[in-house]
Amino acid sequence: MPFKNSVFDFVVSAYLFRNIEDKKKFFKESKRVLKPGGKIFILDMKKPEFPVFLLFYPYIYIFTKFLEIFYPEYGFLRNSILKSSVKELKNYSKNIKNVAVGVFYLMEIEK
Repeated sequence: MPFKNSVFDFVVSAYLFRNIEDKKKFFKESKRVLKPGGKIFILDMKKPEFPVFLLFYPYIYIFTKFLEIFYPEYGFLRNSILKSSVKELKNYSKNIKNVAVGVFYLMEIEK
């Protein structure tokens, strides 16, 4: 990122994290631009755990398949949500809060 070191109090990411290939690089750069005591907040979607998955999967599959007729990018949305992993998230932070039926989450990471 084209910013100097230690200039921001917060780094906020919304609906991006599950699509980042090099997550270590994301965190390295985010922490570099944070002031001491700064925080990273990540809001995103994930594949829910059992039993919510039983309700979520048919809904997201049918909903995105229908929308994909008019907007092809909804196929990408479905695939990116379903490939996301709760186990992977726990590698980055223990402070993960589920919101909205366990499909959305908010992750907080302190520098």
